[in-house]
Amino acid sequence: MSLEDQRMGAYYAFPYSLNFVNVDDKDGYYIHEAALKKVDDPEFKTKLYKKDKFEYKEEEYKFKFKELSKDGKKAVVVTNEQSLFRHSGYGIYWILEIESGSLSPVHKVDKENVKTSLSYFARLKDSLTLDNSTLVYSSL
Repeated sequence: MSLEDQRMGAYYAFPYSLNFVNVDDKDGYYIHEAALKKVDDPEFKTKLYKKDKFEYKEEEYKFKFKELSKDGKKAVVVTNEQSLFRHSGYGIYWILEIESGSLSPVHKVDKENVKTSLSYFARLKDSLTLDNSTLVYSSL
């Protein structure tokens, strides 16, 4: 690529949402447009969710995908996210069951919503790690 090619618009940058993940300790999987895909198999595609909106206790939420579990059967998603500084923030975290599409809150959700700063799956066992100034381990 030459400088002239770039100036003439032959090459340009564009956003592409891509998140590499390990499923069952195997590399080569990624998440793009709400689907789990495989790098070496373009036909492989598993839809993670149908809609990014849901209703819980008569209130509508819109969620954002955060992390996939190591077996690929559950995901951590977040709603009501508030940015604090650079990459940090708070939100209401949920567990998404991929096969059924059901969502369950990590904490009790009511008018006094408990917001945590970080939630992710623990790598060594089937548990969820929460961070809200201290680490809390919760079995799934």
